[in-house]
Amino acid sequence: MVGDNMLVQEEDVQAVPIRTALGEFLAFLKKCQQNSPVLLVGHNINMLDSNVIIHALKNCDLLPDFDNTTFIA
Repeated sequence: MVGDNMLVQEEDVQAVPIRTALGEFLAFLKKCQQNSPVLLVGHNINMLDSNVIIHALKNCDLLPDFDNTTFIA
């Protein structure tokens, strides 16, 4: 981010609202879930990453959809 602009390799890119991004993320997880349960794994996920994701999902009223789709380890 530079000011109000989002950059990728120094070029402006179109940002999407957080609700849209989370909805697309959940749709991706649900598609993956068709083959097997989804397990999200990450370094320091319990101390940082999961808190950020869960807070955003709560604010967008999408936490129940996430809970029905994933496991976090």
